[in-house]
Amino acid sequence: MRFHDLRHTCATPPLNLDVPPRVVDHSDIEATMTIHTHVSPDDKHHALGKLGDGLR
Repeated sequence: MRFHDLRHTCATPPLNLDVPPRVVDHSDIEATMTIHTHVSPDDKHHALGKLGDGLR
């Protein structure tokens, strides 16, 4: 594992726990949100379910 890979591993879990992005990475929030975080298939499924409920 490269040192750079740690940013990807360390950014996503706190954001999933609703920690504000500025707390997770104070230097470049845009990079944190677009590059260093990942959305799990479960999160995508949950979001689509909420969208479906909202359209009913």
